[in-house]
Amino acid sequence: MNKPKRVLQVIGGMNIGGAEVLIMNIYRKLDRSKIQFDFLVYTEKKCYFEDEIKKLGGRLIYVPAPKECGVIKHIKKLKKIVLENGPYCAIHAHTLHNNMYSIYVGHRLGIKRLISHSHNTDTYQSNKLIKKAYILLAKKIITKFSTDYFACGEDAGVYLFGKIFKEKGKIIKNGIDVDLYDIPKKGTNKIVIGNIARLEKVKNHRYMIKIAEKLKMQNFPFEMIFVGDGSLMKDLGRIVEEKNLNSNIKFLGIRNDIPKILKTFDCFIMPSLYEGLPVSLIEAQAAKIPCIIADNITKQVDLGLSLITYLPIENSSIDLWVEKIISSEYREISFDKIKEVFVETGYDINQTAKEMEKIYLSEI
Repeated sequence: MNKPKRVLQVIGGMNIGGAEVLIMNIYRKLDRSKIQFDFLVYTEKKCYFEDEIKKLGGRLIYVPAPKECGVIKHIKKLKKIVLENGPYCAIHAHTLHNNMYSIYVGHRLGIKRLISHSHNTDTYQSNKLIKKAYILLAKKIITKFSTDYFACGEDAGVYLFGKIFKEKGKIIKNGIDVDLYDIPKKGTNKIVIGNIARLEKVKNHRYMIKIAEKLKMQNFPFEMIFVGDGSLMKDLGRIVEEKNLNSNIKFLGIRNDIPKILKTFDCFIMPSLYEGLPVSLIEAQAAKIPCIIADNITKQVDLGLSLITYLPIENSSIDLWVEKIISSEYREISFDKIKEVFVETGYDINQTAKEMEKIYLSEI
């Protein structure tokens, strides 16, 4: 019996996040007798998905990030890892600008398929010339040595690869297992407002806390739920306490029951500073939850179910968010209709997994 071909997935860490959830969704559905994944992660801490990855036959390989060990040492470590753990039929990199390291190493070692995958539309702008030069160099190396240009949406693709993405790039839909969301809606005597995201600056939780302040000032019965973990957990908790919002805002941390949690939401909000194409918004639409999101998020996330409302995220717009939240209503859409739309738009994970399986197994 032939051994499965191995693909090296390169990512910051296999915890709860958009790219990580997509990779795991694909991993669970593809034919693992033909393809197996190894995961190269930039952390020494145990990852959320580690136990499941091992059960599925995968391996986690830990390596320090370039900024921790230096560029030269990092490249040497990558070479050693690829040579000792391969052979690999493909390297699939998900680390945005840092993709250049694994893509360059894969090129030098003669790996045929080198996939660079963009999951974001932008990063914080820096006035530092060194940072700008680094990003410019990274994009050039990635574009030169990658064999495949993948992105969650066109905006994310053009950001990392430039105009060439429109000619040679491929959009990989952030597919989900739609059947998991076919569960009853749970009602409460309050409006439940939710967000599922890493607790990081880009997700703009402080803006959500300001919305909560406004709702409380109007004596509106609500509960706001933050699902996720991140570096801002303590800071956000302190702000919530200072604003006397402890009884209104709940931090649930990392959860493995997202479909059930979504069914407690009356409204999903996402005032992010930037995004690629968030998996959580695809999940929210599968759960039939009205979504109020920042107008900088790609329009491709709207699956045409009349569940998405775009709003600006200036401070002057908070009253508009409050108004839309108060007036939002749960829509009764048949599950057959949900499944039909997800298949038509390509967001069913079975389609995504088959597409990726074909790519990994095909010859360049």
